[in-house]
Amino acid sequence: MSLWNRVGGALVPGPTTATPKFSLFSAVELEDNVASGHWEGGIQYETDSCAPIDTTQINCPPQDIVKDPSGGNINVFESGAFAVLAGYKCGTVGRPAKEAFDIAERRLRRNEIRAVEEAFYTGLDGQGNLVYPSLRQAPAPGPGDPAVLTIDDLTPVAGALSISGGLAALEAYAGGFYPSVPVLHIPRGLAVHLAERGLVNADLNTDTLTSTATGTPIVAGGGYGVTGPDGSSPTGDDTWMYITGAMKIMRSEVFFTPHRDESSASIDRVLNDVTVYAERTYAIEIDCEFVAAVRVLATPCCP
Repeated sequence: MSLWNRVGGALVPGPTTATPKFSLFSAVELEDNVASGHWEGGIQYETDSCAPIDTTQINCPPQDIVKDPSGGNINVFESGAFAVLAGYKCGTVGRPAKEAFDIAERRLRRNEIRAVEEAFYTGLDGQGNLVYPSLRQAPAPGPGDPAVLTIDDLTPVAGALSISGGLAALEAYAGGFYPSVPVLHIPRGLAVHLAERGLVNADLNTDTLTSTATGTPIVAGGGYGVTGPDGSSPTGDDTWMYITGAMKIMRSEVFFTPHRDESSASIDRVLNDVTVYAERTYAIEIDCEFVAAVRVLATPCCP
C-alpha cells in the first residue's frame, strides 16, 4: 500500500507492461477467438496417440499374418469449459460506457494468462469448481468410482529427486509410451534452477523455452504453484515438475456483461454504480489425458 495518499494529484498513464515469457499460451497450441457455441458447455476430442500398435513378421502366404491389435476403438476424451472474467465498477460520478468497457477488457487481457495457468494447475476455478483436465488429480464422482483423471507420481519412495534427475524421469516416462512431443510444466522460479544447470534453451525472440537435451517445450507458469498432484504442499525446498501430452487451448472471443452495444447512443451514455465484465471462455485439451509428476529438490547448483 502506498504511503502517498494525497487526493487531487494529476491522473497520468501507468507503467507500460508486457506479457510474461514462456507462459502456457506460448508453449501450447492456442485456437483463438472461437465463436460462441455449444463447445462452451464442454467438448469432446479424438486422438490417435493412444491407439494400439504392433509389429509382426512378414509371412507368406499373406493370410498367415496375425494382425493384433485391431485398433478399432475411437479414443475420445472430454474437457469442461470455464470462464475467465475481469470487471470494472463505475462509481457514482460515472464514466462513459465505452471507457468502462475498455477498462474491463484491458484488465482481462492483462491478467488472463495467470488466471488460466492457476486454474489449470490447481484444477479449480475461483469459485472452487472443478476445472478438467488439469495438473490436479480429479476426484472420483462418487464412492467406488474410479478417479476422473489419474496422474502418475514418479517420485521414488526415498523422496525428492534432483532437478536433473526429475527431468530425466519425466522424459523417460513419456518416451516409454507417448508417441508425440510432450509438454513440461514447472513453476516460474524453477526455470532459474534449470537454466543454471544448462538444462533449458530460452529464446526470447520466439518466446520458447525448451529442454536442452530433447527439445521438449516447457511452460514456466507464473500461475503455477508448488503443490503436488493431490494438492498437498511440499516440505522444505521441494517442488513439483509435471509432464503432459500435447495440449490445445480453445479460447472464445471477448464478450461483455452487460452486453456491449457499439451504437453511438450506448457509447456516449454515462454509467453510474454499474459493474461491467469482460469475459472469455476456455477449454483445455491434453492428448491422451497423459499427465505425470515428480517431486524435486529445488536448490541452487552453484554458489
